[in-house]
Amino acid sequence: MLVIQIIDREKAPLPILACRSEFYQRLERERVLIVTAETGSGVSVGESVGHQVGNGNGVRGNGIMFMTDAALIRESQHDSHLKHVRILIIDEAHERSLNTDIIISISKLLLAQRPDDFYVVIASATIDPARFLQFFDRSASAPLDVKGRVFPVTTINKPPPPNNSDQRLIESHIIPTVVELYPRHHILVFLHGQGEIERALETFKSKLSDNCIAFPLYGSQSPEDQEKVLKFNEAAKRMVVFCTNVAETSLTIPNVWLGVDSGLAKEARFNV
Repeated sequence: MLVIQIIDREKAPLPILACRSEFYQRLERERVLIVTAETGSGVSVGESVGHQVGNGNGVRGNGIMFMTDAALIRESQHDSHLKHVRILIIDEAHERSLNTDIIISISKLLLAQRPDDFYVVIASATIDPARFLQFFDRSASAPLDVKGRVFPVTTINKPPPPNNSDQRLIESHIIPTVVELYPRHHILVFLHGQGEIERALETFKSKLSDNCIAFPLYGSQSPEDQEKVLKFNEAAKRMVVFCTNVAETSLTIPNVWLGVDSGLAKEARFNV
């Protein structure tokens, strides 16, 4: 089933801003704060931040540093007290990966070793706050609940074509939908892998109008290639982004009005 979503976005203050004062006061008092924040709350949004991903040195920000879990673990091996870190924010904690659990354990040790100058924030949309509060010996505390902001979405379901191959899906559904029905807006088209995306681009580019630019977007791309999509700002032009589910959770692309979802995704599964 092909799902087409039309999104109506309105600019409004992020809900997290209304909780700013309570956030500061409780973090200072309790030192461990569990934040249950719904999608769209703004809890993961920053302005001037640095980053360190993979084995690179990254870019230092103005007091804020975004790091992957693996990069933080490597840093803790060189500086076991993480002396340069005063507040550690662990986002998407509900995923409970091995690296995330290691970082949560490290943070509990640091709370004991640095009782006066180390604070921990655990953030997630679907976390079980009681389990985390119990782990940090804060069972009497309550989580900070931040309401989300969900944009109105109109969903249109279209039946798949016969013999529903990726190529046929693109030619019979995606291209007519994107090119003919919605000629003025940025569009996301979700496919399930890099190979499918590259084949879609080959098919799609020959049918593009002059005001439309197609981009690929997937997890193994370089940051420079991903930035082309995130910072696209060409006047009188629109983009069509063929992407994997990396655009559902890891990246937010501004000014997208239409999403086309094939309903397919590649996931690693293990039988234990």
